[in-house]
Amino acid sequence: MAKRSRRSSGDDLALKLLDNSTIHKAEYHGPRSSSEGAITTPHQRKALEAFSDKYRRSLSNKCIPQRTAYIISELEKAGYKTLEETDGISITEFLKDDLGEFHYPPGTKFYLTFQDDVVIAANIGKKSMQEGVQFGFAHTDSPYLLGTGRFMQRDGLVYMATEPFGGIRPETWTDRQLSLFFKGTRKGRNGRRERVSFSIGDNPGDPSFTIPRECFHLEDEDEELMNDQLKVLLGNTPYKGNFSDHTKAVLLETMRVFNEKYGLRERDFKLGQTHIFPSEEARFTGQDGSMISGFGQDDWACAAAMLEGFVETKNPTYTSVLQLHPGEEVGDNGRGTTGAGFLGEIFTPALGQMQGNDLGEHYEGLLASQSLWADVIEVRHDFSPEFHDENDSAFLGAGPILIRQNGDEANYSGWRSSPDTLSYIDSFMEANNIPYQVATMGHSEERIPGASAEIHQAVFADGVDLAIPIAGMHSMNETVSAADVFLFSKAAKAYFSIKNRKKHMPIDPKS
Repeated sequence: MAKRSRRSSGDDLALKLLDNSTIHKAEYHGPRSSSEGAITTPHQRKALEAFSDKYRRSLSNKCIPQRTAYIISELEKAGYKTLEETDGISITEFLKDDLGEFHYPPGTKFYLTFQDDVVIAANIGKKSMQEGVQFGFAHTDSPYLLGTGRFMQRDGLVYMATEPFGGIRPETWTDRQLSLFFKGTRKGRNGRRERVSFSIGDNPGDPSFTIPRECFHLEDEDEELMNDQLKVLLGNTPYKGNFSDHTKAVLLETMRVFNEKYGLRERDFKLGQTHIFPSEEARFTGQDGSMISGFGQDDWACAAAMLEGFVETKNPTYTSVLQLHPGEEVGDNGRGTTGAGFLGEIFTPALGQMQGNDLGEHYEGLLASQSLWADVIEVRHDFSPEFHDENDSAFLGAGPILIRQNGDEANYSGWRSSPDTLSYIDSFMEANNIPYQVATMGHSEERIPGASAEIHQAVFADGVDLAIPIAGMHSMNETVSAADVFLFSKAAKAYFSIKNRKKHMPIDPKS
């Protein structure tokens, strides 16, 4: 005799109609209940471990120039070439190709850069661009301290003043080991200015820098640390030769060393960029080593994972275009960023022209395109759960996050994806066995608008936001689940590799 089920009819109906979610468990739409749960075979486990270690090591690239160099290196390893190497033409010639003199067949892979900051890569697909492009975006900047180039000597110590780049907590930057990266110009031997860049504090044996704070015993407990108090300590040794101005003896010796090693003068620091960031190395975290903690994972987690998925895409059906750019932390303004309209108004028309499309067909193609914006969002954890909606929060280790809308209170200034687009993402994530969660960051009264509205509008595409969960966003030591980042890279690969969009789009009931 068959054993009767103990489930009631109400249980059966709940299984059919209700999502299996509580305040303790994220809302999953994949076949597994967690990112780790989706890793079911030895091959997948090995792939996760290899990816996680590669990603952890990539976090040693902490400022924009270092990250740009890493991105270019990964693209070139995957067979991407510069425009000059691809067709022997410059960026200017590429953008002026109004006669269609150059033609890029399917499988052509190339990239271009702007000001050593913005990287745009393209993988030409089998279908015409008139049938749409798969766009992917992530930002490469993280909140850090930007040196102003203003030096001062006080109490026998030399400092450089700094200012925040993006949102920081000033108190977290004091009394810790810091590194310095400089990018600028100097006067060369022939009198002309030449480019120079270097880092100090990244390598074993390098000196580090610090921002000393008043000791615990003397500091006013109620006094709030201000940004203008963040001055980086550079030196303490006075110049040993004859020098009449003792008030600048330590400053002179500090600049003498910079000049001897790098050919710099004080003015060069005012004209260049000095990046200050923590020296600590990213590490696996937790007894099980399932998490990764380190500086700058907002938004390097998304940028690195999307880059991995992009370069793993082979012979795409639709042309894939990836843009990794800085500037999101300070409003996404500046030359080459999405706010400047370069991608939708200049780059893609030139690319379409090389496939024989006129301007009208180009815009038709953009309207048929899809746009994926990737940024991290804070998860709900025990430090301050009251800032999060317990029924609509993201959770660490629960997979990438599909975001319905990212506006602030009353949905102002955000982007809302259409139900068809969200359903499309759900379909191809399920087809590729990738668990994910649907969530937003913070209570509706606490939210701030995301950057994706400008991103999607810049290319006129059907856009969606996919995020990586993170704990401690904008801190010196942010934490992610290694499996979440790994699965995001798989989602990115699935997105760029899509073969038949119609297969995943909802249909009219009458069809």
